[in-house]
Amino acid sequence: MQMKKANTKLSGFYREKFDSFLIYLSVLKDLKQDDVHRFRVLIKNIKSLLLLVEEMNLNTVEGLKMLKQLNKLFKYSGRLRSVQIGVDLLKESPFEIAPEIVHYLDEQKENAIQKLVKQIHQFNIPKFKKRAMQICIAIDELDFSTVKDLTDKIIHDELEIVRKLFNSSHGENNHHEIRKLLKVVKTLYHLILSNGEDDKRQIAVEVVNRTETAIGNWHDYKMLEDYLNSMESEFSRTDLKRSIRSIKNRNTKIKLDLKNKSDKLLRENFRSFEN
Repeated sequence: MQMKKANTKLSGFYREKFDSFLIYLSVLKDLKQDDVHRFRVLIKNIKSLLLLVEEMNLNTVEGLKMLKQLNKLFKYSGRLRSVQIGVDLLKESPFEIAPEIVHYLDEQKENAIQKLVKQIHQFNIPKFKKRAMQICIAIDELDFSTVKDLTDKIIHDELEIVRKLFNSSHGENNHHEIRKLLKVVKTLYHLILSNGEDDKRQIAVEVVNRTETAIGNWHDYKMLEDYLNSMESEFSRTDLKRSIRSIKNRNTKIKLDLKNKSDKLLRENFRSFEN
């Protein structure tokens, strides 16, 4: 009876994510910034859970089909999200933002909106629901201890990759990949914690979340840097180039400070990531 209860909690964790996805897919049509953010977080959670499905060879075909369904929504909601972040960060800038810069970002935003709206309309909800149901049915048949052991193994393996990436000589080039790996780890920890309290894992989740959030703050300024580089290449007027360089200099300083903060967290807390 206890084992059945554990399995039900596991499938319930998946069902909650699948149901939330459908709710946010409907809400996303309004294209509000917070909703776009939450929608992308939810897709990242589902993608992490589908990794576990694949590792267990559990209805892998349905998992891969669901992943393929989600990828375009994730891609184009990401483009909109990056423009929204860029606009917000520019608003915080002490410099006067030239109309040409605002117009450039408005065009990027409109292009991203059109592509995202197209993907929302094309998304096949009945197929998603069918795949979600089949995955949850398969999870109900699992032994919780097996799931727990495999989940811990994936977490360990993902963190080993994090360590290798962080210790490489590529500077900040690996930080976005590190962040993605930490998001997987966080979701899988939450899956295990959904079955019951575990102080050690809860502490690990908090450490991972703090670090991933710090890297996310760095990544926001990295995305703005990419837009600024594009604008600098596109604009020919000297005054616009000068304005962009001023914004870039400020952006670089903030980005470096955020990178140093995230690096400090990675160095200090790596050992506490262990199970």
